[in-house]
Amino acid sequence: MIRALWDKYSKIQFYRYVFVAGWTTLLDWFIFFVLISLIYYQFALVVSYSIAAVFSYIFHRRFTFKNNAKKVELQFIAHFTIGLVFLFLSATLLYAFVELVELPKMLSRIAVTFTLFILLYLVQRKFTFNQKFIS
Repeated sequence: MIRALWDKYSKIQFYRYVFVAGWTTLLDWFIFFVLISLIYYQFALVVSYSIAAVFSYIFHRRFTFKNNAKKVELQFIAHFTIGLVFLFLSATLLYAFVELVELPKMLSRIAVTFTLFILLYLVQRKFTFNQKFIS
């Protein structure tokens, strides 16, 4: 019975994550799309990813994980640190797709997002929005 409740809760949380991540991703992709015609694509990635990361933190904290941790600063620092790691991974993969595989920049950005999606969910759940970790 406990396992069934846990499975149900985890699925609901994952669906919420997908919903918020979907909106975050659309925001990220839109900003990236606009900026790649104006600035170098890696700079466009940094700007779009940074704006989307703030949006992501706010909505995942309130909606996905329903987290009311009192140590908001520590939680945001964890989110920011994880964001930097994933920004580096994104930049590395984006470079590989654009420069080595020679995919178009926007298609490469989409491929990077899908490549890192599940890993980011697991890391955010385990560290940023885990009450035991942040306490």
